[in-house]
Amino acid sequence: MDAAPLDGRVDALRVAAKTQTPEAAREVARQFEVMFAQQMLAGLRSTAQVPGSGVKDLGPMQSIMDQQMGELMTRGRGLGLAEQLMQQWQRSGQVASEAPDITAHTLSALGTAPARLRSVPAAEAPTTPPTPWRERAQKFVSDLLPLAREAAEKLGVAPQAIIAQAALETGFGRHQPGGHSNNLFGIKAFSSWRGAKVDAETTEVRDGRVRAERAAFRAYDNVSEGVRDYVALLNQPRYTAARNTGNDVAGFARGLQEAGYATDPDYARKITDIAQRLVREGWLR
Repeated sequence: MDAAPLDGRVDALRVAAKTQTPEAAREVARQFEVMFAQQMLAGLRSTAQVPGSGVKDLGPMQSIMDQQMGELMTRGRGLGLAEQLMQQWQRSGQVASEAPDITAHTLSALGTAPARLRSVPAAEAPTTPPTPWRERAQKFVSDLLPLAREAAEKLGVAPQAIIAQAALETGFGRHQPGGHSNNLFGIKAFSSWRGAKVDAETTEVRDGRVRAERAAFRAYDNVSEGVRDYVALLNQPRYTAARNTGNDVAGFARGLQEAGYATDPDYARKITDIAQRLVREGWLR
């Protein structure tokens, strides 16, 4: 986890904390603990990736795996770090008066945290083992593939491009706006939208800074309906450059980004990287 993305995510937490309520501060502390767990996993993996170790770099998928594992490790009482942060902020009065003093340097310094923060207590472990991430991700791809192929044919693009975008937006199906909105592409519900919608937290890049925001997103009765609406959206003149790009996934992704589909400046690169990995892994068969 490099410093630039980390600074951005910390920025978002600081914004969220400025609501100045104990509930908001507790959520910030929880997310901070998740970030710590993710950084710890990344550090352990980089140490293990030596010739002959058998540990492979999965590229952008590995980052998503770290995110999901970080969430899993911090469920329930988690690692105890969030509670310690809350106690510290309450003692210093930061919860009630100002955003907690969270910095990327602080997170990096936690790499030397006590060993008891580095393992999940046995009592907090799930009673049944979770589905392995790879198996869950493959199922997401295989379930979406028929719909993605239909959508790709209508848009003149590669199916892996569509699946990669959905994977990026949802963490391979792990999360959707509002929980179960069947919105796999992060499509927002602006004033012209007359269908169902949900409110959800989102992270946007504004003036080069990462901001935590709440926004309305479109909601659908099922995934098929969501994909149809996605096709209708991309058939608008705004996305002309993204359509009919064939197997040029990078061209499709650039077309989306240049049309303002997302505020993330790395949106196109991430879609391209995930699509390439899907092909290499043979998940589109």
